[in-house]
Amino acid sequence: MNLRFFKAALAVGVTMIAVGLYWKTMAPTATLVDSGELITACARLDMGHPPGFPLYILVGWLFSHWPWGSVATRLNFMSALFGAVAAGAVFYLAAYTLELKPAPARRAMSKALRKIHKGSVDPLAHPKNQSRPGSPLWEVAWPAAVAALTLVGSNTLWSYSTVTEVYTLNTFLLALILCFVLRCWGDPNPGEEARYGYTLARRLFLAALVFGLALGVHHVSVAFLAAGILYLLITQRRYLLKPVVVLKSAGWLLLGSLVYLYLPLRAAQKPLLNWGNPNTFERVIWHITGKQYRVNLVSTSLERAMERLVSFFQLWMAEFTWVGFILIGIGLVILWRSQRRLFWFVMLIMLFNLAWTTFYDIAEDNEAYGLPIFVLSAIGLAWGLRWLVREVTHRWTISAPVVSLLLLLLPAATIALHYTRNDHSRYYVAYDYVHNALDNVEANALLLTLDWHLYSPMLYYQHVEKLRPDVAVIDVNLLRRSWYMNYLRRQYPWLIEAAADDVQAYLADLDRFEHDQPYNPNSIQTKFLDMINHFIRIGMMSRPVYTTLSVQSEPQIAHRLFWVPQGVVFRLYRLKPEFVAPGEHQKLRRRGLTDGAAPLDDVAQRIRSDYARMITNRGIYLTLYDRHEEALAYYKQAWSVDPRVLDTPWKMALSYKALGRPNEAREAYQAALSLDPDNRNLQAEYRALK
Repeated sequence: MNLRFFKAALAVGVTMIAVGLYWKTMAPTATLVDSGELITACARLDMGHPPGFPLYILVGWLFSHWPWGSVATRLNFMSALFGAVAAGAVFYLAAYTLELKPAPARRAMSKALRKIHKGSVDPLAHPKNQSRPGSPLWEVAWPAAVAALTLVGSNTLWSYSTVTEVYTLNTFLLALILCFVLRCWGDPNPGEEARYGYTLARRLFLAALVFGLALGVHHVSVAFLAAGILYLLITQRRYLLKPVVVLKSAGWLLLGSLVYLYLPLRAAQKPLLNWGNPNTFERVIWHITGKQYRVNLVSTSLERAMERLVSFFQLWMAEFTWVGFILIGIGLVILWRSQRRLFWFVMLIMLFNLAWTTFYDIAEDNEAYGLPIFVLSAIGLAWGLRWLVREVTHRWTISAPVVSLLLLLLPAATIALHYTRNDHSRYYVAYDYVHNALDNVEANALLLTLDWHLYSPMLYYQHVEKLRPDVAVIDVNLLRRSWYMNYLRRQYPWLIEAAADDVQAYLADLDRFEHDQPYNPNSIQTKFLDMINHFIRIGMMSRPVYTTLSVQSEPQIAHRLFWVPQGVVFRLYRLKPEFVAPGEHQKLRRRGLTDGAAPLDDVAQRIRSDYARMITNRGIYLTLYDRHEEALAYYKQAWSVDPRVLDTPWKMALSYKALGRPNEAREAYQAALSLDPDNRNLQAEYRALK
């Protein structure tokens, strides 16, 4: 059996192992962050947030119509599938680089290296490194397979392969582009220069086409390749840096980029979720370039950037374990010695990627921008693993097959270390969050929120699964974008028409803001708040109105109303009502938040804290009616959900004090002071109790 057969078998094996692992740990339904919005956009062929992801939405639409599972399950599987085939492509990447003939740098070479180069001797096959010829299977295909499997078990690729997100399709296309580009290294055989140049140009054209398509998934992540491709053009300028080749490459790139025509064509059809409303050339450019996110590029201080740089290196090491990280370093050194041009190609992409992840300050998915680095790290890891095989077989009398099989300990360790963190098979945090909110609101209610992690899955459950379509849900943050007003007009015309004057006054200022024209920030904020409060007044005329805890971050919203906590929402009243008993669904579903059934990232932990705060708020509400014993039960429940919420032990102490139980009040104060020892009000109350 030849090496080609083994490579094909190993590629299939890597992909199938990845599919099985990702399938087993895949989330069963929508998750937090952008998952719900993306599922909705794919299922309905609507418009996603900038840059629009047209190719992702079109592919996702196909997956959303598979005849099994919920729509969310189908889109989650799409991520798992593309994450797996990306790993298979990375195997081919690594294997190809290991097969390259040595090409030491022509400058600054030592005399010894010059002799080796002239004699066409592989530095890695030098007697210092290897005593006998190695098998291509154990020194090419197998290290590449182990490196790809280690990437499969790495945290970032795995985590995005279990939920609906754009990054696994993006990673697959990135790896595919690299497969075409890396086959452009090397030198032709004597007399075959013309054929060689034609072959290189054809591969460059394919890379350009896929690059254009990849821009329609997530152009920022793919754009890091631009520096590397420019370096390729320069180093292979004899064959590639010709006007006809450059023009044809640009043409293929443009052809692939035409997928962005989806934005204006679909916007012209006025889909319901029409983010950015890219129906003009100006708005298309705004959407593709992510105008609303540009502030994140200039908002990072140098100190914050250095913190992020340190955090990224810690993440990078954790991706492959410290053993794998060391082997990556060794592999890159060896790559520098034997494939200098390829080394600089890899390093250019890594450095550009690293600069972006350092200075682009976005909260939830910043680690995903490191995926190009992790893909290229797998190449370095493969070279390091081959070095390890050669070193061990040279120094000890152990056969290469035995050593190579022992290499499987690395991906096994990576999978074992990351399994719990990425097992989303029982992840119902977003599902329960949405249901906890909707179960506690009455029919035909109006619900306002500032929590994207509630609103995003709410889009999916309301528009795709048709859950409680009677409830009018408004994301207050999205009201800062004019396109969202068109969505509200179609969804809730009764509301927008009744507040038409306030809406028009606000939109006039908002239009100046969006077009970078002079505007008065105080005026636009005042009109923004007036419009929202008018929405609340209109709603309260004929229906119950609710808000979430997040709305309290805008203290001028509903500031004259009385807020009654019901589950994870507040019911708004004009005046303090008679005591409102807890609703039927006051007890919250908290699967995965407190029982260890699912991994908790920063967003899920924030939701857990919000649950504890809302349970505490219910206790505070009970104290207004002197129901301190009942309030204590809520405080204790909140404490069990998240013991880091300061208000819980503080209010608990006040209830113990009101009930004449000073010892228990003292313990509660001490617990509160352990959370905020510098709180002067808390200190004064504690001293007064003593």
